[in-house]
Amino acid sequence: MPRNGSGTASITNSFTPSTLISASAMNANFTDVASMLTGSLPRDGQAAMTGQMKGASGTEALPGITFSADPSGGLYRIGSNNFGFSVNGAKVLDISATGLGVTGRVSQNGTPLMPIGTLLDYVSDTAPTGWVRANGRTIGDGTSGGTERANADTEDLFTLLWEKYSNSILAIQDSAGAGSSRGANAAADFAAHKRLPLPDFRGRVAAGVDDMGNSAAGRLGTVITDETTLGASGGTETHTLTTTEMPTHSHGVTDPTHAHTASSNYAGVDLTASPLQTGTGAASVAQTITVNAAATGISIQNAGSGGAHSNLPPTWLVTKIIKL
Repeated sequence: MPRNGSGTASITNSFTPSTLISASAMNANFTDVASMLTGSLPRDGQAAMTGQMKGASGTEALPGITFSADPSGGLYRIGSNNFGFSVNGAKVLDISATGLGVTGRVSQNGTPLMPIGTLLDYVSDTAPTGWVRANGRTIGDGTSGGTERANADTEDLFTLLWEKYSNSILAIQDSAGAGSSRGANAAADFAAHKRLPLPDFRGRVAAGVDDMGNSAAGRLGTVITDETTLGASGGTETHTLTTTEMPTHSHGVTDPTHAHTASSNYAGVDLTASPLQTGTGAASVAQTITVNAAATGISIQNAGSGGAHSNLPPTWLVTKIIKL
């Protein structure tokens, strides 16, 4: 047998100096050498491996499977069911049971192609691996008691949210869920097993911050007064119009018509007496005509009921998920 299970070759027949070597013994050695050469991989590529190609575990700096012209790059074993590929001694790809990259991240030059904190619409009610739901629940390390996810893989998102959102918007908690003050930095709070709330998109839509590195567009200020602050919120599901918001309009008028009665008096003279004095020299008297009041009967009809109206456009509900 030319090689044992470890790949170590041994000499079939050994010879003592100044002794006769039989043809059969020599041929047995040559047969084993021929067998080993046949079972070896030709350098010129004439034949392929008939079994597994096994390499050393190696390291990030010196991979187990590499290239003669570039020995600091290639494939190496990170751990159980976890493999890496390095270039110039630095890991550029991490392959594990969860996919490409740690917790499913695909990276380029050490930066995830799907940025941490990416917010997407998702058509399931549970988050896929490497994501959490934007539901206002909390994240933290494995002993934080995070209500959405308590795991070491939340640290990068924890750090991003800690640094970008003030405590007045995302209020940090201790591991029991009670309000807490923020520590020196995100790493200190994560190590202290604190929880941090996720953005809460339950029943909400997203809008761009009013400036985003540009001058403020002034499109949200009448509803969200701090429109240039990440995490600021506003708006309402319903709205009742004020008088100034109502369009110019008219109301129906009902007029049944009406009449007035009147009486006439000439300085106490009874105009019904007969005969009346007429002609030249007749007395000159003042005349008073009295018009009696009468209701008009006009009424202006009411319009509307003063109820609130919905602000919701046609909507399809999904789950908002955030990348870890």
